[in-house]
Amino acid sequence: RIFSISTVVGPEMELPLNNAHTTASIYRPLMDAEITEIEATARNIPGNFFVRIGENINEERIDFADPTLFEIFDFDYLLGDKDAMQDPTALAITESAANRLFGTIDVLDRTIEIENLIDRKISAVIRDVPQNSYFRNSQIFASFSSLVALGEIQPEGRWQASGNEKTFVLLPPHLSINNQYCREQKYGNCKLCTDHKGARSNTGFPFMSRLSNCVNWTDLSDHPGWLDSSNEPD
Repeated sequence: RIFSISTVVGPEMELPLNNAHTTASIYRPLMDAEITEIEATARNIPGNFFVRIGENINEERIDFADPTLFEIFDFDYLLGDKDAMQDPTALAITESAANRLFGTIDVLDRTIEIENLIDRKISAVIRDVPQNSYFRNSQIFASFSSLVALGEIQPEGRWQASGNEKTFVLLPPHLSINNQYCREQKYGNCKLCTDHKGARSNTGFPFMSRLSNCVNWTDLSDHPGWLDSSNEPD
Protein backbone atom coordinates (compact mmCIF):
# COMPACT_ATOMS: atom_id res chain seq x y z
CA ARG A 1 0.00 0.00 0.00
CA ILE A 2 2.98 2.33 0.30
CA PHE A 3 4.20 3.93 -2.91
CA SER A 4 6.59 6.66 -3.90
CA ILE A 5 5.93 9.18 -6.64
CA SER A 6 8.59 9.15 -9.32
CA THR A 7 8.90 11.23 -12.48
CA VAL A 8 8.90 10.30 -16.14
CA VAL A 9 11.20 12.84 -17.78
CA GLY A 10 9.90 14.42 -20.97
CA PRO A 11 12.23 14.53 -24.02
CA GLU A 12 11.91 18.33 -24.14
CA MET A 13 13.93 18.49 -20.92
CA GLU A 14 16.95 17.17 -22.85
CA LEU A 15 18.22 15.12 -19.93
CA PRO A 16 20.11 11.80 -20.24
CA LEU A 17 17.47 9.82 -18.30
CA ASN A 18 13.92 8.65 -18.80
CA ASN A 19 12.72 8.67 -15.20
CA ALA A 20 13.82 9.67 -11.73
CA HIS A 21 13.02 8.36 -8.25
CA THR A 22 11.87 11.79 -7.13
CA THR A 23 9.22 14.38 -7.92
CA ALA A 24 8.57 18.04 -7.19
CA SER A 25 7.15 18.65 -3.72
CA ILE A 26 4.41 20.84 -5.23
CA TYR A 27 2.60 17.68 -6.33
CA ARG A 28 1.62 16.70 -2.80
CA PRO A 29 -1.03 19.41 -2.25
CA LEU A 30 -2.20 18.92 -5.82
CA MET A 31 -2.68 15.20 -5.27
CA ASP A 32 -4.48 15.81 -1.99
CA ALA A 33 -6.87 18.17 -3.75
CA GLU A 34 -7.52 16.12 -6.85
CA ILE A 35 -7.19 12.44 -5.96
CA THR A 36 -9.58 11.66 -3.13
CA GLU A 37 -8.85 7.91 -3.18
CA ILE A 38 -5.39 8.39 -1.66
CA GLU A 39 -5.45 7.80 2.11
CA ALA A 40 -2.36 9.83 2.96
CA THR A 41 0.54 11.64 1.31
CA ALA A 42 3.82 12.86 2.77
CA ARG A 43 6.90 14.63 1.48
CA ASN A 44 10.39 13.98 2.83
CA ILE A 45 13.24 16.37 1.98
CA PRO A 46 16.60 15.57 3.60
CA GLY A 47 19.53 17.94 3.74
CA ASN A 48 22.57 18.91 5.77
CA PHE A 49 22.18 21.87 8.15
CA PHE A 50 24.16 23.43 10.96
CA VAL A 51 22.66 22.87 14.38
CA ARG A 52 23.55 24.31 17.77
CA ILE A 53 23.17 22.37 21.01
CA GLY A 54 24.36 24.51 23.87
CA GLU A 55 27.80 25.70 22.83
CA ASN A 56 28.36 22.93 20.29
CA ILE A 57 27.76 23.42 16.57
CA ASN A 58 27.53 20.44 14.23
CA GLU A 59 26.46 19.80 10.66
CA GLU A 60 23.68 17.24 10.75
CA ARG A 61 21.34 15.55 8.32
CA ILE A 62 17.76 16.66 8.92
CA ASP A 63 14.74 15.10 7.19
CA PHE A 64 11.96 17.66 6.78
CA ALA A 65 8.66 15.83 6.46
CA ASP A 66 4.94 16.29 6.55
CA PRO A 67 3.42 14.92 9.79
CA THR A 68 1.60 12.26 7.78
CA LEU A 69 4.97 10.56 7.19
CA PHE A 70 4.63 9.19 10.72
CA GLU A 71 1.21 7.81 9.88
CA ILE A 72 2.43 6.09 6.72
CA PHE A 73 5.61 4.54 8.17
CA ASP A 74 5.83 2.55 11.41
CA PHE A 75 8.73 3.84 13.47
CA ASP A 76 9.53 2.24 16.82
CA TYR A 77 9.18 4.96 19.46
CA LEU A 78 11.36 4.74 22.56
CA LEU A 79 10.06 8.06 23.91
CA GLY A 80 7.08 10.05 22.67
CA ASP A 81 4.88 8.85 19.82
CA LYS A 82 3.75 9.71 16.30
CA ASP A 83 1.13 12.14 17.61
CA ALA A 84 3.91 14.36 18.95
CA MET A 85 4.98 15.04 15.37
CA GLN A 86 1.73 16.85 14.66
CA ASP A 87 3.38 19.85 16.36
CA PRO A 88 5.19 21.90 13.66
CA THR A 89 7.92 22.81 16.17
CA ALA A 90 8.62 19.18 17.12
CA LEU A 91 11.65 17.06 16.31
CA ALA A 92 12.06 13.29 16.28
CA ILE A 93 15.58 11.99 16.79
CA THR A 94 17.06 8.52 16.53
CA GLU A 95 18.52 6.83 19.59
CA SER A 96 22.05 6.89 18.13
CA ALA A 97 21.79 10.58 17.30
CA ALA A 98 20.49 11.31 20.82
CA ASN A 99 23.39 9.44 22.40
CA ARG A 100 25.91 11.08 20.08
CA LEU A 101 24.64 14.63 20.57
CA PHE A 102 23.45 14.51 24.19
CA GLY A 103 25.03 11.42 25.72
CA THR A 104 21.61 9.95 26.56
CA ILE A 105 18.27 9.13 24.98
CA ASP A 106 16.46 11.02 27.75
CA VAL A 107 16.18 14.13 25.57
CA LEU A 108 12.47 14.97 25.44
CA ASP A 109 11.92 18.75 25.51
CA ARG A 110 15.59 19.43 24.77
CA THR A 111 16.10 22.17 22.16
CA ILE A 112 18.11 22.15 18.95
CA GLU A 113 18.76 25.41 17.11
CA ILE A 114 18.87 25.08 13.32
CA GLU A 115 20.98 27.43 11.17
CA ASN A 116 20.91 30.15 13.86
CA LEU A 117 17.33 30.82 12.79
CA ILE A 118 14.82 28.53 14.49
CA ASP A 119 14.62 26.54 17.73
CA ARG A 120 12.93 23.16 17.66
CA LYS A 121 12.04 20.87 20.58
CA ILE A 122 12.66 17.13 20.68
CA SER A 123 9.31 15.41 21.14
CA ALA A 124 10.10 11.82 20.18
CA VAL A 125 13.02 9.39 20.20
CA ILE A 126 12.87 6.53 17.71
CA ARG A 127 14.81 3.30 17.58
CA ASP A 128 17.51 3.23 14.91
CA VAL A 129 16.08 1.81 11.69
CA PRO A 130 17.79 -1.17 10.01
CA GLN A 131 20.32 -0.64 7.26
CA ASN A 132 17.93 -2.12 4.70
CA SER A 133 15.48 0.72 5.29
CA TYR A 134 15.08 3.77 3.08
CA PHE A 135 15.49 5.85 6.27
CA ARG A 136 18.76 4.15 7.27
CA ASN A 137 20.69 7.46 7.12
CA SER A 138 18.03 9.57 8.82
CA GLN A 139 19.02 11.03 12.19
CA ILE A 140 16.72 13.97 12.91
CA PHE A 141 13.21 14.56 11.61
CA ALA A 142 11.69 18.05 11.53
CA SER A 143 8.43 19.36 10.11
CA PHE A 144 8.03 20.50 6.52
CA SER A 145 6.92 23.85 7.95
CA SER A 146 10.35 24.15 9.62
CA LEU A 147 11.92 24.06 6.17
CA VAL A 148 9.53 26.85 5.22
CA ALA A 149 10.57 28.80 8.32
CA LEU A 150 14.21 28.47 7.25
CA GLY A 151 13.33 30.14 3.94
CA GLU A 152 14.29 27.05 1.94
CA ILE A 153 10.89 26.40 0.37
CA GLN A 154 7.41 27.84 -0.10
CA PRO A 155 4.53 26.43 2.00
CA GLU A 156 2.98 24.67 -0.99
CA GLY A 157 6.32 23.21 -2.12
CA ARG A 158 8.40 23.82 -5.24
CA TRP A 159 8.45 22.74 -8.86
CA GLN A 160 12.14 21.87 -8.91
CA ALA A 161 13.06 18.58 -7.23
CA SER A 162 16.45 17.50 -6.00
CA GLY A 163 17.46 13.87 -6.23
CA ASN A 164 16.76 13.40 -2.53
CA GLU A 165 13.16 14.60 -2.38
CA LYS A 166 10.53 11.91 -2.00
CA THR A 167 6.74 11.98 -1.95
CA PHE A 168 5.10 8.92 -0.44
CA VAL A 169 1.48 7.87 -0.71
CA LEU A 170 -0.66 5.36 1.16
CA LEU A 171 -3.35 3.75 -0.97
CA PRO A 172 -6.46 1.84 0.14
CA PRO A 173 -6.04 -1.95 0.33
CA HIS A 174 -8.10 -2.57 -2.82
CA LEU A 175 -5.76 -0.56 -5.04
CA SER A 176 -2.37 -1.79 -6.19
CA ILE A 177 0.33 -0.88 -8.68
CA ASN A 178 -1.11 -3.49 -11.05
CA ASN A 179 -4.49 -1.82 -10.96
CA GLN A 180 -5.29 0.10 -14.14
CA TYR A 181 -6.39 3.01 -11.95
CA CYS A 182 -2.89 3.47 -10.53
CA ARG A 183 -0.98 2.88 -13.74
CA GLU A 184 -2.91 4.97 -16.24
CA GLN A 185 -6.17 6.52 -15.18
CA LYS A 186 -4.69 8.98 -12.71
CA TYR A 187 -0.97 9.08 -13.43
CA GLY A 188 -0.45 8.20 -17.06
CA ASN A 189 -2.54 11.05 -18.41
CA CYS A 190 -3.44 12.93 -15.26
CA LYS A 191 -4.94 16.36 -14.85
CA LEU A 192 -2.17 17.60 -12.60
CA CYS A 193 0.41 16.77 -15.29
CA THR A 194 -1.19 19.13 -17.74
CA ASP A 195 -2.96 21.91 -15.89
CA HIS A 196 -0.44 23.31 -13.43
CA LYS A 197 2.21 25.83 -14.48
CA GLY A 198 3.52 23.87 -17.43
CA ALA A 199 4.33 20.82 -15.36
CA ARG A 200 4.35 18.68 -18.50
CA SER A 201 7.43 20.43 -19.83
CA ASN A 202 9.03 21.61 -16.59
CA THR A 203 8.82 18.60 -14.31
CA GLY A 204 7.74 15.66 -16.41
CA PHE A 205 4.96 13.22 -15.61
CA PRO A 206 4.50 11.88 -12.08
CA PHE A 207 3.93 8.16 -11.78
CA MET A 208 3.73 5.61 -9.00
CA SER A 209 6.59 3.31 -8.08
CA ARG A 210 5.75 0.53 -5.64
CA LEU A 211 7.49 0.70 -2.27
CA SER A 212 6.13 -2.45 -0.66
CA ASN A 213 9.63 -3.15 0.67
CA CYS A 214 10.30 0.37 1.93
CA VAL A 215 8.74 -0.12 5.35
CA ASN A 216 11.42 0.05 8.02
CA TRP A 217 11.79 -3.65 8.77
CA THR A 218 11.80 -5.02 5.24
CA ASP A 219 14.49 -5.82 2.71
CA LEU A 220 15.18 -3.34 -0.06
CA SER A 221 17.71 -5.50 -1.88
CA ASP A 222 15.31 -6.27 -4.73
CA HIS A 223 14.74 -2.58 -5.45
CA PRO A 224 17.72 -1.43 -7.56
CA GLY A 225 18.69 2.12 -6.70
CA TRP A 226 16.98 2.35 -3.31
CA LEU A 227 20.07 1.07 -1.50
CA ASP A 228 22.34 3.35 -3.51
CA SER A 229 23.07 6.22 -1.14
CA SER A 230 25.38 8.09 -3.52
CA ASN A 231 22.77 10.82 -3.98
CA GLU A 232 21.74 11.05 -0.35
CA PRO A 233 23.06 13.36 2.36
CA ASP A 234 25.45 11.70 4.79
